[in-house]
Amino acid sequence: VSRFGPPRKSCYDWIGPPDKYSNLRPVHFYIPENESPLERKLRELRQETQEWNQQFWANQNLTFSKEKEEFIHSRLKAKGLGLRTESGQKATLNAEEMAGFYKEFLS
Repeated sequence: VSRFGPPRKSCYDWIGPPDKYSNLRPVHFYIPENESPLERKLRELRQETQEWNQQFWANQNLTFSKEKEEFIHSRLKAKGLGLRTESGQKATLNAEEMAGFYKEFLS
């Protein structure tokens, strides 16, 4: 999670830059001095939801990247190809070949 933070005297929620793992933008919630119990409950629920989403999407994106690399590696190996082309570039699969991965991952 990024180390961004609003100024101390801010009276607004602040939205930070996207997290590099979840791609979600963190929110620093403003807490008014006279926050009512109902307002506090709402803010806490919003914070809990944000934390849950952060964890879920960080895990989901990590799993996606790992499984995608494993899929590409296994397909290249099945074709008798390495992870790099002769010119040293990273070997890839075409969109049609990747469609199988996306279909399987999303189901």
